[in-house]
Amino acid sequence: MPISNGTVSFRADSTADVASSLGNGALHRIRYAGENTFMLNSSSNNTSSQNYTFQSVAGNPSNFVNLLMINGQTTFRGGNLGISNTGSLLVTNTLASISGGVFSNGGSIIISTGSTLNSSAGWISTRTITATTLAH
Repeated sequence: MPISNGTVSFRADSTADVASSLGNGALHRIRYAGENTFMLNSSSNNTSSQNYTFQSVAGNPSNFVNLLMINGQTTFRGGNLGISNTGSLLVTNTLASISGGVFSNGGSIIISTGSTLNSSAGWISTRTITATTLAH
């Protein structure tokens, strides 16, 4: 049975691999269907070769569509990060940072704040930032 419109979550991990579902990655044996989410829960991805675009890819449900950064401190680092017009980034209840190369957004970014949520997001030493939608 595949993961369908589900979430792959890394908790308290500093070496999460966003490409683990592709090629010969650690999670490549899992079958995927639909539009899946990559969650950093008090975690960060590893620092090498982490260029990734969150998007729906026809015929390739292994590609994550959504990035969720939640709880504690979260970081996406080590490469270019893209959110396509079919992808999304949600930051909630975390101190999140994005560092590395180019950050581009053609989809939507939501930073949840309010009386019960405590969130902030920062872009550290990214060479280029492009965005079409940023909401809070």
